[in-house]
This record gives sequence, structure tokens and C-alpha cells, in this order.
Amino acid sequence: VVSRGTPDAAAALVVVRAPCPGIPARAHDRVFGSFKQLDPHGTGHAGSGIGLALCKKIAERHGGRIWVESEPGEGAAFHVLLNLEAEGQP
Repeated sequence: VVSRGTPDAAAALVVVRAPCPGIPARAHDRVFGSFKQLDPHGTGHAGSGIGLALCKKIAERHGGRIWVESEPGEGAAFHVLLNLEAEGQP
């Protein structure tokens, strides 16, 4: 896990690296859907498929966003950008 602020201190970026088989580019948006699971390599990882969907909702409610950077065979890095300024504040 890596975290850092943006140069203007208005946001925080958290990056979580996952040692997984990687996620094909065509599936990057799908991993954030409710009850969605990707197991293209048949590794049998279990889960409810709600974790990343919940992370997306939390990030968006805080004025931020979440995205994944990944290539098959290279693992994945999940980036969460959170707004640190209160809404309506300079």
C-alpha cells in the first residue's frame, strides 16, 4: 500500500498492489460492478464480488474515484483518489 497527497494537498491517493494473475484491459470497468468476479485463469479465488463495488461507492461519495492498472501476468494496482477538502470549502 502506498499513500501520498497531491501537490496542492486537496486530495490523497492510495495505491494497493495485488499479486494476482492480472486483469485484462477489457475487464477493468467490470471489476467495480456489484457481485462481479473475474477469474479468467481458473484460480478458484472465492469472494462475494462486492468489495471493489463498495470501494467505488465510498470513493465517489468522498468526491473521488477508483481505477485499476493491470496487465495479464503482471498483477494489479488499485488507485483510490479521495478529495480532502470539505464540499463547499475553498
